[in-house]
Order: sequence, then C-alpha cells, then structure tokens
Amino acid sequence: MSQQSERLRVAVIGAGITGLSAAYRLKVLLEQEGRQALLQLFESGSRAGGVIQTSKTSSGYVLEHGPDAFLSTKPWVVNLCRDLGIENQIIETEQLNRRSLVACNGRLHSLPDGFVMVAPGNLGPLMGSPLFSLAGKLRMALELVAPRRRLFQDETVESFILRRLGREALEKVAQPMVGGIYVGDVSRLSASSTLPQFVESEITEGSIIRGLFKRNRLNRPDGGTVSGARYSMFVTLKNGVQTLVNALENALGNAAIRRRCAVTRLTRERQDWLLTTESGQELFDIVVCAVPSYRLADIVRSCDPHLSEKLSDIEFASAAVVNLSFDRTDIPHPMNGFGFVVPAREGRSILAASFASNKFGNRAKNGSVTIRAFVGGALQAELLDMPNDRLIELVCRDLEYYLGVKSRPDFATVNRFPLSMPQYNLGHSDRVDYLMKRTQDSLPGVFLAGNSYNGVGLPDCVASAERAARQALDYVRTLNAVESLSGK
Repeated sequence: MSQQSERLRVAVIGAGITGLSAAYRLKVLLEQEGRQALLQLFESGSRAGGVIQTSKTSSGYVLEHGPDAFLSTKPWVVNLCRDLGIENQIIETEQLNRRSLVACNGRLHSLPDGFVMVAPGNLGPLMGSPLFSLAGKLRMALELVAPRRRLFQDETVESFILRRLGREALEKVAQPMVGGIYVGDVSRLSASSTLPQFVESEITEGSIIRGLFKRNRLNRPDGGTVSGARYSMFVTLKNGVQTLVNALENALGNAAIRRRCAVTRLTRERQDWLLTTESGQELFDIVVCAVPSYRLADIVRSCDPHLSEKLSDIEFASAAVVNLSFDRTDIPHPMNGFGFVVPAREGRSILAASFASNKFGNRAKNGSVTIRAFVGGALQAELLDMPNDRLIELVCRDLEYYLGVKSRPDFATVNRFPLSMPQYNLGHSDRVDYLMKRTQDSLPGVFLAGNSYNGVGLPDCVASAERAARQALDYVRTLNAVESLSGK
C-alpha cells in the first residue's frame, strides 16, 4: 500500500464470533476515516458463527446448541448489539429460581446466599448451608485471617483454593464451577488467568472474602442472585444468540465471507502478506487471525517456526452439549434453580446441566422443560468418542439420578465441539504476553484475536476482536505516516 487513497487489503482468518466482530469493527472504523478497503473473511467451515448455533423446534421455541447467554457487565456484546440495531432484542433471565445448585452425594443443594463462584460473600448463610460440613465452613471462614501473598505468583486453581479456602471449597464448588467453565483440570488451570478478581483480592484486601464484603458494600443493590452466578447480569437475545451472528453477516455482506475456504499458510511477500488457500493465493496488507491458536500454529509455521511452536503450547479440550426436552410432570424434582454443576468427586458423566427453560422465555413449549447437559472436557475426553445414542443414555441416567426423571426425553440432540475450549493452564498470562509481543515484532501487520488468549466468554471474544481491529487501524496510520515522511 503506497498511498492512503489506494484500497487497503484486509484479511480476517476465521468467521466465528471473533472474526465476524473484528471484520465488522474494521469496516466501520475504515469507513469513518474515509479509507477504501477490500475486506475478506476466510472460513474453513460451511457456516459462520463458530460454536454459536441456534435452531427452532417444530413447536417454535428456541434451542441453543452452543453458548446461550452473555454477561451484560462486560459491555462489548451489548454495545455491538446496539451498533447493529438489535439491542431491543436483548432479554434478561427470568426472575424466578435465580440460583445455582451443586450436586453432592446424589442430591442437589443451593449454594449459600451471597456465594460468588468459589467463595462466600456472606458468612451467615454459609453457616446454615447443608452443602458443607461444619469443619468445611470453619475452614472457609478462616480465610479472613489467613496470611496473604503480597507479591504476585501464579499458581493453579487447586493450589490457590486449597491455600485460601480449604479442600471442601475446592472439591464441592471451585472444581465444578471453574472446571466447568473451562471444561478443564483445576490442578493445571492458572488461578490468575481464570480467577483474576479473587487473586487480586488476596493481594489488595488480604482476603478473598474481605474483597467480596467490600464489593457488596460498594455495589448494593448489586442485582445478584441468591447463590452462585449473578444471574441478573446474564442476558441473551430473544430468538437466540444466532441473531447476533446473522446481524453481523448482514452488516458485512455475503460477498465478504468465503465459506469452505481454509487458509493453509501465511508468508511474507516483500511488504505484503501472502495467504494460501485451497483455491489459490492472495496478497493482503493486514491480517487478523481469529482462529484457535493450534490452527494458527500450522498457518504461520513456514514464516515463524518458533511462534508456531509457542502457539501450540496452548492446549485445548473438547466438549459436547446435549439438549433434551421432558414433560414437566415426569420430573419430580422442583428444579428450583437455573441448573446444577457436578463435582468430579460424584463420579458421573455430565459436567453440569442447565435448565434452559427456567433461564429464558420461549425455550420450551407449555408443560415441557428443556435441559442442556454438558459432557466431556479435559477430565473425561474419552466420552466424546461415544456415539450420540450412548451419550444421550449417559446423560439421561445422570438426570434420573439427580432429578428423578425416569421417562425418555421427547427429543434429544447432541452437538460436539472438538478442541473448542482453550486451557488457561499455569503460566498462561506470560505465554500470551510473549505471543503478542513476538507477533508484533516478527509479523508486522498480523494481529491475534480470539478465546485462545484473554477470555473464553462471548464478551471476551468481542473485546479481543475490537482490540485487534483498533491495533490494525493504528498500524495502517503508522504505515501512512512513514510513507508520507519518505515521500512515497
């Protein structure tokens, strides 16, 4: 690109939510600056959206096969919906049953009021909870006076929770909660990368619980839940998260997205980047890489083998989502929550189950309930090798064990997501810092985005996309400035 008036050539590799969001933001930013651009997304699959998949049943209600909600307190998805004109379709969780349940010895218990993910924010309800033994409660309460670490030192989630809150907190809550979000192994997951707010509380407040007390004082009323996640802060779109994907596709235009067009190699060609696909080769000024790090490792191997090796160091786990529908009268359990998590110590097949029809409206026909069960992860990877009917059988067996449902489901679907969840294992933050710096130094004009690096939720992915888009625009401005100074 020798003149600002020339058309900028921009490639985005991957058309999941990150790639779509990065392309959209770049399109808007470039148009605002009056820059002409050829913007192309390359997607190896037949559809855009990645793990986001919404369908409607024959009865007309919404079925989510991938993520079903996003946090409104992380504003990036909400802001994106506003930009796309679909903010009016955002809906909150239902008011009733805003609580998390935990499986323990075949029964489901509510987390104590004020419990936030892995720690109690209120000691009164903790002491009255049947979920924990007296010794476990006292051990958690002693966290208030446990010696703090004043200097940052990364450690595993297992080590962090054991040190601060004790074994019961680890096995009954932290392992299923954190391990469930990342479908990972808490003995390997990094505390600073998966529980940053709790790690920071120890350093700044001297205690996780004291940090929660302080937050409660500052934020009341916080719109929290009676237990577990702060469900008032979770929202979705009335007709499913796929609505966001569809809006992004419409904003970009169908010609911008090349489906079934996998990028196999990225190489430097003078001042340009040469993308190789199965259909040929093309030159681009800027490349945003929004594919998982293990796929990117293959793409950049020929231009930077060392970067490729470091990208491969980020491990990934696979999972499956099983959607089932039952007649409500066939389930004796009150289903007085939004779902439950299953600690590994229970020895069951499912990681968790979400009561989808409790969380949002229009998720089940009258008289029915819809349940989303999660299977697989780092600790039970072998389950993903089973056929669908066997997975459904295992899920139904666990639902009978915990909910008492003995009938066969009205329907059941299985969606597998192989190598979809990055594992933020010990040292992840340092690993990401190195990858970003190495890319900046070794691959000028190439930018990394996606859930491999700084967060796995939908808002994290969109934030990553926004950051990459703005970095790309800054790079273009720098190029123009250099060319102007050199008289080109």
